[in-house]
Amino acid sequence: MYPLNKSTSGTYSYFEASPIITFQFAQNVSRLINSNSMYLCGKMKIMHKQGKQMPANRFDLNGAATDDVLAYEQVAYIDDRIGVNSFLESVTVGDMQGSMYEQAKNYNRNLSSAIAVTNSYKSLCTYGNMSLTSCANNDVMARECSSEIEFAIPISCGYFQSNASIPLERGLEIKCNLAGDSQVIYGLSGQNYVYQLSNVFLMGDYMMLSKPLTGLQLNYSSYHNFQNVMNSGNDHQNIQLHLSMVNNLFHNFIPATWTNNFNYDSFSTAPLLNTTNDANKYGEALMKQYNINRGAVRYPNNYPVNERRDHSLTTWQVFGSALACHSQRFANCPADGVAMKAL
Repeated sequence: MYPLNKSTSGTYSYFEASPIITFQFAQNVSRLINSNSMYLCGKMKIMHKQGKQMPANRFDLNGAATDDVLAYEQVAYIDDRIGVNSFLESVTVGDMQGSMYEQAKNYNRNLSSAIAVTNSYKSLCTYGNMSLTSCANNDVMARECSSEIEFAIPISCGYFQSNASIPLERGLEIKCNLAGDSQVIYGLSGQNYVYQLSNVFLMGDYMMLSKPLTGLQLNYSSYHNFQNVMNSGNDHQNIQLHLSMVNNLFHNFIPATWTNNFNYDSFSTAPLLNTTNDANKYGEALMKQYNINRGAVRYPNNYPVNERRDHSLTTWQVFGSALACHSQRFANCPADGVAMKAL
C-alpha cells in the first residue's frame, strides 16, 4: 500500500516541507490485517543540501580531486542503535471515523530505550541489523550512509504489538510524522546534510473471512511517552501517567544541548552529566540518592536509595579484599578453586 498523500516526486523529507506520511485502510468487515507482518518499507538517503555530494561519506580516492571542498571529505551519520527509525518523530493510529487509538510521541526517542532493553548487543549485530536497521557500531552505520539505505522496519506501537489480527470494521489510519534534520543527522559536517525518503510503502498480509465479523472489542497496550527537563542540583520529577494498568516504565537521560544538535547524537543514552571547565566536555554527575513515590507513598522501596553509599569506592575495596582472601585460602585446594571461579 502506498501513502495516501503520495507526492509528485515520490519523496518525503522534512526540509522540503513534506514531513507527513499517511496510510488509510477502507472499512471492510470481512478483512483482518496481520500486524506481525506489517512493515514500513522504502529507501533513505543522506544528501548534501546543495546536491554536490549524494549521499554522505563518499570520498575521492586522492582526497583532493576537485577544488570544491563540498564534494569530498564531508561526513554525516545517523544513530547506529535505532538506525532509520530515527526519522519517525511520532506515529498516530486511529480509525476512519475520527477515533484515535494511540499516539506515540517521541517515537524515535522511545526506541532508543526500547531496543536497548529488549535486545542484547549480539542480537543487534545479527537479528537487529536486519529487522531494525540497526548496526553494531558507528563504523558500520557510516558505510551504510555512503549509499541509499533500504529499510523494512516494523511499526512498534502498542496497538499493533498487542493484537496479531487487526479488524477493519471501522477502517484504519496510520500517520507518521518525520523528525527534523538536526535531530536525525549528526557529525562533523552534519549541518550541511539533510535526509530524504523515497519509494515508501506499507507491506503486510491480510486475511479474508468467510463471513463478515462485526462488534469486535480489542484490548491493547499503548506507549505513553514524555520528555521532561531536569534542573541541576536537587530536582523532583513527577510522572503523571494516570493509568491503573502500567506494565513497565523505563527512561533515559540526555543533555538538553544534545537534542536537535548536528554536533551530537540526539538518540544517545548518556548518564547524568555535568559540564566541566571546558564547555565542550562533560563529566559524569554522581547521583546522591533518589526515591520513587506512587500516590504520595514511597513505592516500590519505602526508603531512599543512597547511590553514593552503594557505589562508593570503599564498597569495592571491601569486595576486592574478600575476593583476595578467598583466593588465598583456596589456593591449595583445586576443587574449591574451581568453585571459586564459578562464583
